[in-house]
Amino acid sequence: MRRQRLRIQFTKTGALKYISHLDLMRLWERALRRAGLPLVFSQGFNPQPKIIIAAALPIGISGRAEVMDVFLETPMPTLEVAKMLPSCLPDEVRLVSIEEVPWDEPSLQVRMRTAEYEARVPAEWTLSELRKRVATFLAASEIWHERRSKGKTKRYDLRSLVEDVRVIGREGEHFRLSLRLKHEPGATGRPDDVLAALGVMKPGVEIERVRLEWDIENAGSKFPDG
Repeated sequence: MRRQRLRIQFTKTGALKYISHLDLMRLWERALRRAGLPLVFSQGFNPQPKIIIAAALPIGISGRAEVMDVFLETPMPTLEVAKMLPSCLPDEVRLVSIEEVPWDEPSLQVRMRTAEYEARVPAEWTLSELRKRVATFLAASEIWHERRSKGKTKRYDLRSLVEDVRVIGREGEHFRLSLRLKHEPGATGRPDDVLAALGVMKPGVEIERVRLEWDIENAGSKFPDG
């Protein structure tokens, strides 16, 4: 019997930007179960539904274009799924699109290359001063940064993970910036670290992930059949 792989694009906003990636996975599992979708489950002692979110979103950052793949035992019309799901989701998670993709298409996690973010930061300097800071950051060959995680301090070259930073302009008492960061396995740039290096990571900063990009030529690792 033919099975089906659906790609769902969604937003994660409001108070839900403070829940963890694990909690988001649980939220989606509950929503898909409530909608009655025929989910594919993993094998083993504790079977789990086959749901794969392309890229974890750091806590405190909202997402405008999050992507995940859901695997179904029997095919369903995407329009029907789009009608069933919204009533099972909280207001802060909204469907953007649903499409069917080939079952054995390479993993989005393997194909991830970049993520784009927009940040809204308090305007503490002039626009020219901020642009000068951004230009100095981009001109550097390396910028070493420290991040503490799980009781350990990691030192890494932040500059190598940044493809571009651009000042969009001023919006009232805030500046808007666009950040394009690498998002590959083992090489992920964090927007809050970049803003900290620029000296603008202050209370009141708002960050949103607006776009994920894949390497469509990468035909590497594929999901196992079932």
